Amino acid sequence: MMYIRPKRYEVNPNLSQEDLLHKGFSMGGVYDYTNPSKVIHYCKINGNDIWLYIEISFDENGMSMFDDERDIHILHGDYMDTYFPFYYGDSERNLFGDYTLYKTITNYNKKMDALVSKGIFFPKGMSLDSSFRKR
Repeated sequence: MMYIRPKRYEVNPNLSQEDLLHKGFSMGGVYDYTNPSKVIHYCKINGNDIWLYIEISFDENGMSMFDDERDIHILHGDYMDTYFPFYYGDSERNLFGDYTLYKTITNYNKKMDALVSKGIFFPKGMSLDSSFRKR
């Protein structure tokens, strides 16, 4: 049987809202597109049907507030519904016969790793060292 799981991430706390805008994020929130205290990033991760949306909020002092379980959304379909299979399972999922889920998790990990290489995120549980300072 084949097992895979989505990786976990934390946002680089040294980046400001302006830094994220320069790195390709846009103003607004996933469900509130006009919110000036949030930035979003979105892209397709599986064909034309499944999307990755990332939302990062900022408090009144400009500090980022981010929780990958709350602020990363995997959406699908014409109405951008939550892609529930991505969220089910404890730590590993049995993907036997579910190629769409396998491809979605694999592509999610690749997209997020690309954002890690840009210094936007770092793997959850890893300490933030000097290599992750503003890139």
